[in-house]
Amino acid sequence: MPRSRKRTPLILVAALAVALTVTGLRAGDSRAADPSFVTVDNLLNPHPVEGTVGIRGTVRHGETERRRGVLVPPVGRSETNQLVSAGTVETDGFTTVTLSLVGEVRGDLLRPGRVGVILLPDEAPVREAFDQYGRIQLPLEATAPVAAGAAHFEGTEARLPVAFPRYRVLLYNTTDKTAAVNVYAYLSY
Repeated sequence: MPRSRKRTPLILVAALAVALTVTGLRAGDSRAADPSFVTVDNLLNPHPVEGTVGIRGTVRHGETERRRGVLVPPVGRSETNQLVSAGTVETDGFTTVTLSLVGEVRGDLLRPGRVGVILLPDEAPVREAFDQYGRIQLPLEATAPVAAGAAHFEGTEARLPVAFPRYRVLLYNTTDKTAAVNVYAYLSY
């Protein structure tokens, strides 16, 4: 009795294998007349490693782009033809950017306002919309409030997802005095 119980699963497996083979090789099936040849190349030790493998020091997870001391005269965010350009930031390979903004006001500030940074995708359609029509599309932004009479300002950090490989850096200042602005963009993976 125990032998017949062991043979039953083997007989079922064999029958299943025959059924799958027959259904796979029906008349008219190209596999029945022309069997495929498969070659496998085994590379001999394609990446030989000898000795100890390790990492010394800190593993970097990002880098910081800085724009220091950029002078930004009074200009509103909507005055796109007068926004101050501070170059570009390469973001290819990074997934997030954390924007920070600090600086100082030049002179006695009579009215409060905001200092802001806009990262505008450096892509042809976005560039054209900005240059030709003054439209700010798909921006990443951070701002810093500036109180009346304040000499210094700082904004809260803005952690934003990166969606393009390169961004233009544009600055504005809605106060009544020129500001020296420092922008920090920490790019991380």
